[in-house]
Amino acid sequence: MSPQAHPLGHCTCRTHVARAWRRPEHWTGSEVSYLEGHFGLAGDKVIAAHLGRSIVGMRLKARRLGLRKRDAGMTAREVAHLLGIPCAKTPASWEDRGLIRSRRTYPVGPNRVRLYREADVIAFVAEHGQYVDADRVPEDSPFAAVARANRWLSLPEVHRLTGRSTVAEHEIAEGRVRAARRGTHWYIRAEDLPLIRSLRPDRIEDSWWRRQSVLEHRRNVRKGVAA
Repeated sequence: MSPQAHPLGHCTCRTHVARAWRRPEHWTGSEVSYLEGHFGLAGDKVIAAHLGRSIVGMRLKARRLGLRKRDAGMTAREVAHLLGIPCAKTPASWEDRGLIRSRRTYPVGPNRVRLYREADVIAFVAEHGQYVDADRVPEDSPFAAVARANRWLSLPEVHRLTGRSTVAEHEIAEGRVRAARRGTHWYIRAEDLPLIRSLRPDRIEDSWWRRQSVLEHRRNVRKGVAA
């Protein structure tokens, strides 16, 4: 038995002396490597069974080594919370459409848990920011900065901010304005607002405020309260 301590948390001894009652064996280097490579990617029960240790002992060792399951990836519910999305199934729908990728890990019930790496989520927000409402992303979220740097606006928001209804589908089809779809709606990058304000006057439609008054009048007519 080596008289030296084990700073890495595992045993390098060739042999072990007789252990005290219920005292576990030292962790070997291969066991620590297996734990570091599979913690968070496989179920705790599977890891403990492979190592021949109890689940509690395995979790305590992981805590002493500073291992966290979040380092292996975030669940769809965690991603939705950090992006300010109310539905926890939304990230899975993005993955089904090929917009983001995940890793299928340990089973929970009939399905396997999907884990998303932080780098993949950042790349998704930077490339497909129209799916994220930057104002709903929590301030303490690790994706707040990239979401605000890649802000997308809906057409009503663009009309309200510019005071003009300058962006129509023919403008988008001609490539004059960068736009992307989210469902049936068009979204435009916030950094393109100066370009929208500089569109030629002959391509400008009625102002946003006039259109709102027309819509309000139509609603009042349907309700029977129009003046």
